[in-house]
Amino acid sequence: NVSDLDTIIFNQGKILTTKAPDKRITKMQVKGLGDRSVITVSKSNGNFADIDSALQEAYKYSLVTNPMTILIFPGDYYESLAIQSKYITLKGISREFTRIIDESGDYNNAPISMAGATIIENLTVWANHNQQVGTPTNPSYAVHHDAYGEGESIIRNCNLISDNSNAIGIGLQNN
Repeated sequence: NVSDLDTIIFNQGKILTTKAPDKRITKMQVKGLGDRSVITVSKSNGNFADIDSALQEAYKYSLVTNPMTILIFPGDYYESLAIQSKYITLKGISREFTRIIDESGDYNNAPISMAGATIIENLTVWANHNQQVGTPTNPSYAVHHDAYGEGESIIRNCNLISDNSNAIGIGLQNN
């Protein structure tokens, strides 16, 4: 049961676990990131079944001294995510089997919109525009990065796909 995990250690592709009482947020050793506060997302047995709910929970606790990782188990997640908080990492178990998909084709609903000090890793992010009739007039990117804050943003080991636009768009928001 994923919600019982206290520690996840990634070792040569294997997930090793130790059990703990049910918690919404656990401390885990995440390869490449060290000790992190982690929320799990899984279609069954995760802390949350969808990524957006996990993001809303992570926003409550994310600080420079407490960066949050949302560990996403394999599945297709049909969502449009706006990561407007710093110190959040979205980390999939496998980019081949962990996909964030938005079918709207709407420029304002990219599968991932992100700002400074965020990381996305091991994911396929796909704007497939399946709900659009014809070619969208203003199609979405797979990832839309805009200037809502300072900090380093990292996209690592991801497949970024947009059926009708560039895979990534970077803007300079002046609000």
